[in-house]
This record gives sequence, structure tokens and C-alpha cells, in this order.
Amino acid sequence: MLLDSVRRLLGRHQPPASVPYPAVEPPRPASVTTLDLADCDDLVWPSSRIGVVEALWGDGFLFAGGRAEALRLAKPLGLSEASSLLLIGAGTGGAPRCIAEEFGVWVTGFEANARLASLANERSQRAGLGRRAQVEPWDPAAPQFPRQYFHHAMVLEALRGAAPEPLVGWWGQWRAR
Repeated sequence: MLLDSVRRLLGRHQPPASVPYPAVEPPRPASVTTLDLADCDDLVWPSSRIGVVEALWGDGFLFAGGRAEALRLAKPLGLSEASSLLLIGAGTGGAPRCIAEEFGVWVTGFEANARLASLANERSQRAGLGRRAQVEPWDPAAPQFPRQYFHHAMVLEALRGAAPEPLVGWWGQWRAR
């Protein structure tokens, strides 16, 4: 009797059978080569970790959702070829590259890990995006970004273990301009 009540209750919360689940585009297979991930491993992002994460989410993406998620987050910003984007937490450059390709915007990404920033720039050069999707290193403890330079800003997992106060303080000052 109790089991029947629970089944009826749970049955009310199920989606109708006629509603199809949204199609999910599988991530592009990672084209990571041994040249991309040299032996100069660091402790936070060793080559093996980068390889596994990019195999899950696509080439250049270190966060869940990969290309589809980066584009979903960028779409509401109204990006165009005449605008620029500050992207904090660029990783190995997948998000800056796909946003620059899709919207034509000039993207300057900032990444706390210098090795990831260097790898991102190498990949942007090979993709033919060069300065349109560049990545620079930054210090989360003392954020310094060009003032009154960017039209839009976006943050993707930027703190990864750092204290949020310095970035939040800078962000408040940036928004107050």
C-alpha cells in the first residue's frame, strides 16, 4: 500500500512520455598530441590530467559542457565583430577560440596557470586566430586587467582554489565605471 502511494507520487513528477529529451552534441574528440603536452608538467595541470579532461569535454576545454556550454554562456552577451570580451579562466583556450570563431568578437582570456596560457596561445596561433583569441597569465591574488578596454566580461571557473575577494573587489570596481 505504501509502495503504491510512493509510485503514484513519483509518477506525477515524471515528464510526459511524448516530450523528447534535448539532443546533446557529443564533444569534439581531443586532438592532443605529445607535442602539445610537453614533459614540463606542473603539479596542478600535468599532461595526463589535461589529456583526460580534454578527452571528456573537447579540445581546449577544461570544464563540463565544453564548446556547447561556452557558447550558451556567451550568447546572451550580444557579442559582435565590433566588440571585445574579457574572459577570466581561459584554460587551454577552447572557450576563447570557439567564442571568437562563432561571434567574431576579439577575446582576451586570462588564465592563472602560465603553462595553460602558453598552450592556449600556441593552439590559437595554429587555429589561425592569433590575436583574436589570445590568453594572458594573471594572478588571482592581485588581479590587474586593462580598465575601460573591454565591452563585455565573462568568468569561467577562474578561481580554482584562490580566494575570491581580490577578484570580486576588482569586478565591483569594473562594474561601477
